[in-house]
Amino acid sequence: MALHVEGLYLESGSGRRFRFDDAAETLLTGRYGFGMPPVSNRTRRAPYQHGQSFISMTITPRVINLTTTMIQCTRKELFLLRQELIRTNNPFASDCANPMKLVWVWPGDGKKYYLNVYYSTGLEMNTASGPTPLVQNTGIQLIAYDPFWYEWDEEEVSYQCALSVTSRCPSPTPDPDCFYFRQANCMLSFPMAFGGAAINHTLICTNSGDVPVNPIIYIYGEFKYPRIENVDTGEYIYWNSVVPSGKTLVIDCKAKTVQLDGVNAMSYKSGNFIDLRPNDMPLGQGVAGGVNNIWVTGSVVCGCSESVRIVWRNTYVGF
Repeated sequence: MALHVEGLYLESGSGRRFRFDDAAETLLTGRYGFGMPPVSNRTRRAPYQHGQSFISMTITPRVINLTTTMIQCTRKELFLLRQELIRTNNPFASDCANPMKLVWVWPGDGKKYYLNVYYSTGLEMNTASGPTPLVQNTGIQLIAYDPFWYEWDEEEVSYQCALSVTSRCPSPTPDPDCFYFRQANCMLSFPMAFGGAAINHTLICTNSGDVPVNPIIYIYGEFKYPRIENVDTGEYIYWNSVVPSGKTLVIDCKAKTVQLDGVNAMSYKSGNFIDLRPNDMPLGQGVAGGVNNIWVTGSVVCGCSESVRIVWRNTYVGF
């Protein structure tokens, strides 16, 4: 029996695609492993205890099994179609830094989701069970060491300090010797150096997935002593130095790295790498509506070219 799965395809690390939703050539007859991934529970039992005490759980790698029936007009075309599937799974085109992607375009809203996968086994050709020599049945097993589904498109929020220029002189043609001052669109703090201002701003990051995600934070200089806090969880990360003008500080909360223009800058970091919580989590650890209030503080200079950008992907356990 064929399964109509709209928009399901496998994309190699080099960009080669093999579609499983092309009814003219490939009929998907089975798909397994798209839902909840395997879970390993850690428990403890004391002497004379009835039952066991739950300690923690770990989500383990996900195994995906796909079975297909391929149909062609000639034996040559049949072998060429299978060859295309093998080329897509070429291990030399997909490595740890650039895995294959199993992509699913959701039929309801057209959103794309993907799973990072690696070839495990399968691809044997079998025409014995087909009605003619022009039909072959094949199966492929993929493994996802990272078992979560990700939205294809990234989410992003950003903040850039704006300037308003005020003059004490008559308008519209002020005196060239007139004193001008610049005021940042931020809350001023005292004491402060002349021409400086303090950033005190809250960004709203909405995690629409069902698991916590670790964002990537970009801080563009000149930015002094940036501090990023998730008000809803109490987690914060602080960088006790100055991001120079024209430089970018990148805080990758998933990879647990801090880099200033590609150079390790972890020594200035304190606090914890933050995450963005979804709406539903056990033990009341989620945040209402998945809305995370991210508080950005720090000091800036008069030029006010400073900005902060937070990027993440909504992530799901399964479908």
